[in-house]
Amino acid sequence: MSAYFVIFIVLLCAVIAGFQSKQSILNQSWYLLAVILLIACAGLRAESVDPDYGAYKEYFKASPDTIGVGFFGQWISTMPAVDVGYVYLNSVIKIVGLPFEALIFLLALAAVASYALFFWKHTRFSAVALMLYYSHDFFHREMIAVRSGAAAILILWGFHFWASHRKPIGIALVVLAVLTHLEAAVVIFPLLTDCLKIKITPKYVIATLIGAVIVGNSLDSSHSLFALIDRLATYQGSDQAATLGIFSNPATIKQLMILGVLCWLMNSRKDKFSTPILQLCAISYWIATLWMISFNQFGILSARGYSLLGVGEGLIVAQMVAIVYEDRHLRRYRRLVSTAVVCYALTTLIIDLQVKNLVDDYRTTFSCVSPSFGRDGKNGPPSEAIRETPPATSLTTMVEG
Repeated sequence: MSAYFVIFIVLLCAVIAGFQSKQSILNQSWYLLAVILLIACAGLRAESVDPDYGAYKEYFKASPDTIGVGFFGQWISTMPAVDVGYVYLNSVIKIVGLPFEALIFLLALAAVASYALFFWKHTRFSAVALMLYYSHDFFHREMIAVRSGAAAILILWGFHFWASHRKPIGIALVVLAVLTHLEAAVVIFPLLTDCLKIKITPKYVIATLIGAVIVGNSLDSSHSLFALIDRLATYQGSDQAATLGIFSNPATIKQLMILGVLCWLMNSRKDKFSTPILQLCAISYWIATLWMISFNQFGILSARGYSLLGVGEGLIVAQMVAIVYEDRHLRRYRRLVSTAVVCYALTTLIIDLQVKNLVDDYRTTFSCVSPSFGRDGKNGPPSEAIRETPPATSLTTMVEG
């Protein structure tokens, strides 16, 4: 696991350098180094590192060998459970003649570079946002659920163009995200909220949170949504169908804390949170919290929705740090807030690596390691404790975790 913590140390150096101006060579150099390491980490990983690598390799092998008129017929007959946009990308890579490892590298390159560019463009403390992204989302998306990762970055840039008054491009990117991962359709809620010009105010936030708690306690998991929705039926009876809880769920507490601070800053420091992209990401984060609470009794549904809706968390927290650093009344707390954010990122990283065991010790795809070696270095499959998806019986029932 040491390789992952080395990257975190590089990101910490980038955060420290980030307190200089963006024109600083030191700032730019550390940030670029961190980005390169993240791309290499996700793009060059070996099959033994993450639990879903083998499933995605099967997706690649089963993808249609054409991108013409025969594509849809082959897709429907072989793997309709996998969204068409992702399957088409696989087919394009196959037609070009590139191997599966090239697809993994290109997805990592596109995702990490896109996050880095987005953060650099929209917040002064871009390294803080990149560190927060690395400590959690990077492992869940770029290292494991790469379809979700591709959809998330399409959503983020869709928000960018939507907020920049280039809505046709924004809509097109959101549609691509939905074609890549159907659950990305949840972003229709923040976009509609933005169209209705609903702002984040304490009154709205408190009222909707109370409503979400009522809904979350009313929905009974015995009347399972997993039985009603075919895409989720695979998870029926698995750990991922378990109840997450509301106030007993640390992720919910974290969401509520950030949402509370966000609500306060957006009403007391309106000039600092006045940019359209920050407002849109904040609205999406608000809805992510409501989604998590409302569907807490349906684990995977709750997690998927709030993960994609909360895609702007890194930007939001980085902007909070920027406000504290620049505001003359809050500036005295800048070191405390910066330290708290770094500790939060490190704690999240440790939980993901040491408690949840999301990924194995790092190896590159060039390593001569047999894929039959398990997570403990013994022959056999990965430990059941870290399996992200329930076993599938065929490609038509394989659904990404």
